[in-house]
Amino acid sequence: MNWALWVSFATISAVNIVTPGPANLNTVRRAIQLGIYQVAPTILGNALGLAVGGAICAAGITSFVMASDLLWSFFQWAGVAYLAWLGARLLIRTETLSLHSQTDAAVPACTLFFEAFLLAATNPKALLFYMALFPQFWNRSGEWRHKRVFSS
Repeated sequence: MNWALWVSFATISAVNIVTPGPANLNTVRRAIQLGIYQVAPTILGNALGLAVGGAICAAGITSFVMASDLLWSFFQWAGVAYLAWLGARLLIRTETLSLHSQTDAAVPACTLFFEAFLLAATNPKALLFYMALFPQFWNRSGEWRHKRVFSS
């Protein structure tokens, strides 16, 4: 990959990483709730979930789904149902955050990890980002493109 293409890819990725999404907000929430040192499983779960989503999109699964009207419709409605469930869960849930020096009751590390993993792996923002980005840099033979993608 040439330097200009790599910089473009890295810049687009960095902008996506720093924009707040559900995974980032979950990490911040858990850090405030549990403390900075106990949030490591959340960070690892988030990173692995994003990696799995990226690998699935890079493998070409998204082009298969988008080619089938039935699968595309299924995933659209599954996404609507998932987002509605998340929203209803947040509206119904009662939780208090303590801003004192003492942290709340400990949450098991595996719970933090799987919560973050599922949130990141099913995040529509990340999956749409991968679907839009990877085809720009990846060719059909499975290699990174060596030509300039963005023309001036």
